[in-house]
Amino acid sequence: EIKDPDQRVDEQRTVDSTSSEHRLSIDMDADRAYVGFVRRRYLTGHDAYINISTNQGGTWRTGDTRLNTSWSPGSFDGDMQQVIVSSGGDNNVYALMVRRDFITKDAYAVSSADQGMTWSTPFNVTTYASTDAKYQALAAAPGGKAHIVVQDERDSGGGFLGYWSIWLRSTIDGGQNWGAWQRVNQLESALRERAEMPTVCADDSG
Repeated sequence: EIKDPDQRVDEQRTVDSTSSEHRLSIDMDADRAYVGFVRRRYLTGHDAYINISTNQGGTWRTGDTRLNTSWSPGSFDGDMQQVIVSSGGDNNVYALMVRRDFITKDAYAVSSADQGMTWSTPFNVTTYASTDAKYQALAAAPGGKAHIVVQDERDSGGGFLGYWSIWLRSTIDGGQNWGAWQRVNQLESALRERAEMPTVCADDSG
């Protein structure tokens, strides 16, 4: 069923000059819908937000929630370029934010154990010395399980050589802890390679 008319998801601001930009994300869990998006205040940094519908998108919660709470609103230090959301099909919901930088891109994970009503403090999952975590994906499963994959240059020895690999990091406790990085692509020779554009999905077993 196509709902008509269109529903506004982000909270309309009357004071700030704002824009909601590209790279939105949506996930569904029964009647609940989660939408992540990036908003920019005029001449400031980009903030990550999420909003929730409990009736399949028919109406949306009044007042969206900012996720990059480790930084002040509009801070260039917490300047976000993307939000990826994924529901585990239980009370757990996850979001992955990508922080802008002139040189590197770090990925920050937040989690909610109450269907998006409250959120954890952002955690930098890309805690290694990397030149760039270029592309990212997120998938959640029931039982507190979620997986993050990124494409990065850690095999390049810190240089901009264009050698990419795909790495995965997982949680089994609702985002309270994240395991060690696991390489996904197999290095078939001593030569460095380019493995690009990762995506990930998870079934009910995790």
